[in-house]
Amino acid sequence: MLKTNARKITISAVLAALSFVYIAFMPTIIVPAWSFTPFSHLFLVIACFISPYTAAMTYLAVLGGFIFKTGDPLIWLRAGSHIVWMTFLTFYVGKFGLKSKKHIAIAVGITAVLHAGAEILAVLIGLAVGMQLSSLPENMGLTYYILIVVGLGTFGHHCLDYAAGLFVYKAARIERILNNRGIENYENQNRH
Repeated sequence: MLKTNARKITISAVLAALSFVYIAFMPTIIVPAWSFTPFSHLFLVIACFISPYTAAMTYLAVLGGFIFKTGDPLIWLRAGSHIVWMTFLTFYVGKFGLKSKKHIAIAVGITAVLHAGAEILAVLIGLAVGMQLSSLPENMGLTYYILIVVGLGTFGHHCLDYAAGLFVYKAARIERILNNRGIENYENQNRH
């Protein structure tokens, strides 16, 4: 039991550290009115596949990485909104696992919608309390920005990060990096 807990804590710490460092120092790609850090959700997706504890620790590191990287409170709100899809994905995997294509597809579809919806809501809340958008072009309407740039952009970004996270997670399990009693059984123990 002690060995299992130490391994789980170590894996959580590694994913949290990778998240923070990756987000804090990876260059941000700026497309007119939208900026994103490629694969910024990768380690959080992997953490959600492992356990609620690992997901929570990695979520805090993701949030910390964005706070460290930028002084824009609207981006902090958007990063904070990840708790919505992260919580759903963590408990969905605990209940249904990742063994069937159906469950993988359901998980990515629902979490992408939750992610996009939560970020749209975060932007609306931020604007309602007086935060300013830092990169809205003059010829772009606010509705278009919120629904298409934030909503659709986040949906696509999430799907790519989810696919990459699933690939890395499954590769790590094949190589037995994540294949031990404390980690492997989370997916199976809650699905009865």
